[in-house]
Amino acid sequence: RALPSRYTITQLLKSFSGYNKWMGDAAKGGTVQKFTSQSEDLLDIPRKNMVAFADNIATKATLLSHRGRRYAFEKDYEKAVQDFDDAFLLVEDVDGKDEDNHEDVKKEIINAMEGDEYARLLEWAGMCKHLRYELKGALECYERCSKLEPENTELLVKLAGVKMDGSKHDDAEKLFADALAINPT
Repeated sequence: RALPSRYTITQLLKSFSGYNKWMGDAAKGGTVQKFTSQSEDLLDIPRKNMVAFADNIATKATLLSHRGRRYAFEKDYEKAVQDFDDAFLLVEDVDGKDEDNHEDVKKEIINAMEGDEYARLLEWAGMCKHLRYELKGALECYERCSKLEPENTELLVKLAGVKMDGSKHDDAEKLFADALAINPT
């Protein structure tokens, strides 16, 4: 599905209390060219060196995610969505090889991502899927992120929005109640 209008996406993003922090971080984080250049400078690492391989994939996914945030800051939502989708696929699909240790490799990559980078990737990937009305994928991303950050009320609200769009109003109402219980404002 096509994305909603630039205006609609901007207004949606502005509706979240974290908007100013996200945009401030994106503005200070660097330019699209910086993230593109850093990404292009990375060499491909073979799987036989698992630690280096995982670190390389984690770095690539992080750079794509940061560039996606920068594109969102610049209101180039088509490119932002593409970067978040690519970063998510890079971590989830690893390298397209369906090997027995796929989950172990994925876990190594997630562990190599610094701080809350994986949680932010899940959140942004979920938002991108929700914007395209891919409710199942959005729900999966938000639920996984919520497990990492159970006290994040904005995630609960986003998850409730997906539930509402999927006509699961009772579930959405419970999520809104849970968010209000954590943070009444």
